[in-house]
Amino acid sequence: MATMTKKERINAVITGQPVDRIPISFWRHFYEKEDTARGLADAMLSYQENYDWDFMKVNPRASYHIEDCGNSFRFFKDGFTKPERLDYSIKKLSDLSRIKPLEPLKAPVLKEHIDALHYISKGISKDVHYVMTIFTPLSILGDMTETRNKLLEFIQEDPSLVKQAIEAITQTFEKFTEQILNVGISGLYYATTYWGSYDRLTDTQFDELSRPYDLRILNLVKDCPFNVLHVCKSNNMLEKLADYPVHLLSWDATDPGNKKLWEGRELTGKPVAGGIDHINVLPKGTKEDCLKQAEETAKKMGARGWLLAPGCTYSPETPSANLKALREFAEDFKV
Repeated sequence: MATMTKKERINAVITGQPVDRIPISFWRHFYEKEDTARGLADAMLSYQENYDWDFMKVNPRASYHIEDCGNSFRFFKDGFTKPERLDYSIKKLSDLSRIKPLEPLKAPVLKEHIDALHYISKGISKDVHYVMTIFTPLSILGDMTETRNKLLEFIQEDPSLVKQAIEAITQTFEKFTEQILNVGISGLYYATTYWGSYDRLTDTQFDELSRPYDLRILNLVKDCPFNVLHVCKSNNMLEKLADYPVHLLSWDATDPGNKKLWEGRELTGKPVAGGIDHINVLPKGTKEDCLKQAEETAKKMGARGWLLAPGCTYSPETPSANLKALREFAEDFKV
């Protein structure tokens, strides 16, 4: 088969066509650089240039979605320590009524990330799809509380007040999504974080508190060429969320509480991403361990409908040798 461009390769994955080689992309944080728009953009572009991934998942500052709402953080410059939350905005039930829609261009941190995407758009190859990470409104609200269990308590106490807060957050990120569509992104990497798991919600709760708000945001990007849904954590709701309007599903397929990658593809009928254990094998194993897992996955998956990826964002402490070995594997392994 003739060599494909990166966009051709990804487009082949999402349309179920054969590929010239295994597509691959991995993603991580750059804690020491992501506290400014230019720093985040430069980190993403340098990382893409170094590893030549088949698409870029923009990994924004992990707290960007809640900083403009009164949640404060301390940042570190060692490259290995994630931001430490110093204060949170939802301390009691009545605080939920204080969550109001924001104007992204007037909210400093959201504006900073819009600026970062402008920089990335100018620097990235036109042959590379790049997607911006957005979290579900329910998960954003969960990050504003002292603990995620506290939000569960609020849901039991006053679900209507919780929905009021989720509505405000949804309006904010509808506007944010409209802004970043103007920048040139290929689509969204839409993540449920802790709130797409049966360890936390029932089907009924999810359908009331997440699905309608998720679909409002995803419908804004329905015409984009490449949207990814990441269903996080163990015991996830992969099958339930398979009808979301996205091109590719991502989850931790190496977690024993979740479907294997090949099982998930068969179950959902959608293209999938994953296959590498980002918690143990990738950061702690040898490159031989990584290659063994990659080969086992590739033999199961074949030449269509998937790309090699981590189960989630991987640790900055991961040896570069492991990543380079996987990148070479994707180039050379015959599917």
